[in-house]
Amino acid sequence: MELAEHVGDFRKRGREVAALSYDPVPVLADFAARKRIPFPLLSDPESRIIRSFGLFNPEYPEGNIAHGVPYPGTFVIDAGGLVVEKSLRRSPCALARAMTTPSLAISSPWSST
Repeated sequence: MELAEHVGDFRKRGREVAALSYDPVPVLADFAARKRIPFPLLSDPESRIIRSFGLFNPEYPEGNIAHGVPYPGTFVIDAGGLVVEKSLRRSPCALARAMTTPSLAISSPWSST
């Protein structure tokens, strides 16, 4: 998982990292333990936040096991809660290196870009 490998890059730049998923808390807790994820995994089982960030992937219909899977993306949120940067194409690590102000980066934990 690219983001976990580079969480130190974010922290060196005064940033914290969290990942957002549509999976329920027990699934995320198990995943975090197995993969030794060094940052919080946030659960959005109804995809409300995922939708508000414009990441909801409508490709999978309701009832499909993948329904709710978000498009990968990284958002940088400042201390006041405002989105100050978003990237749907750059890797989270490249984005971390490009940012210069303290912030929180939220990314899909399964993002490969």
